[in-house]
Amino acid sequence: MEGFDKEGGAKTLTFRANKELRKEAYLRLYVKEKGVSSYQEVQANEIPEIAKMKLATLGK
Repeated sequence: MEGFDKEGGAKTLTFRANKELRKEAYLRLYVKEKGVSSYQEVQANEIPEIAKMKLATLGK
């Protein structure tokens, strides 16, 4: 999964979920040194603007 931090820095992350995730949902990932420690689904209006702009470029 391609992810972005608040400043727009990109990082590819791999993780497993204990349940099936909704398609095209936005996730907030909590990342520690060893990887993703937890996640939560968020609405599009909760995504920082810089990260939102970067996400828009992925679909092009």
